[in-house]
Amino acid sequence: MGQPLAAYYTMDVNEQWRDSAALVLGTPGCASGAIHVYGDASNYRFFTQSIRPNLQLIEIPWGAAADLSSEPTISCPIVLWIVGVAAWDLDDLLARLGLSRSSAEVAEYHEAFVIFR
Repeated sequence: MGQPLAAYYTMDVNEQWRDSAALVLGTPGCASGAIHVYGDASNYRFFTQSIRPNLQLIEIPWGAAADLSSEPTISCPIVLWIVGVAAWDLDDLLARLGLSRSSAEVAEYHEAFVIFR
């Protein structure tokens, strides 16, 4: 028989976290340093703490704005990790954070995004 409806939607949520975390953890230069995350950093830390304990996750609270356009260049090319934002809201969010798709590389998973310098 098929999966319960709740399990179906939960799998998508889990996959967006796992897939984007795999990219973050597999990106050269990101063993330590800092990555901005949008939302509660403890959710992101769950996926990184055992493999990359020295990776600092800088929380940008939901709905907040920040200027990431002038972040210093470090060994980790990831500027921002976002999970739980719909694709149609991404451009507005990036604008509030001083970024744009035209000036950054965006890796997209179902409602999860990893933004590179």
